[in-house]
Amino acid sequence: MNLDTPPCAVEIATYQISQTMLHALREIYRLFDGDIVLAMVLGELGQHAISGNHKGGVPGQRAKLRHSNAHSISAASGIPRETVRRKLDKLLAKGWVIELPDGGLSLNPALDAPLHLQFVDYNRELLAHMRQTVSTLEGIEF
Repeated sequence: MNLDTPPCAVEIATYQISQTMLHALREIYRLFDGDIVLAMVLGELGQHAISGNHKGGVPGQRAKLRHSNAHSISAASGIPRETVRRKLDKLLAKGWVIELPDGGLSLNPALDAPLHLQFVDYNRELLAHMRQTVSTLEGIEF
């Protein structure tokens, strides 16, 4: 932040960013029945599973999902490994995650479309909030 930035600009930016983040957190809380850590574990697993798939890939072509484990999710998120294991057990029970023959875990590709559809409205709404935030912040220099 530039020390010459007017306090009003900082307040506007802080408010707008906080409003967008709170909206996202409220929706995640709702979608995951209050278990935000479960959402984080699924998100970390999902990010790892698809990392690299969007760099130079062929549009519309599905890349292979990479697998992960409790240790790598714990290391990436800072969530204690035992907590990650309990959350992974919940995700396995829901069928959102599968255990692979080598012991790794991955998103369940059979549920990819239905699982994704549960979050389509959330993603659209979040994108609208993010666009509004960017629009508001465009004239503010830090």
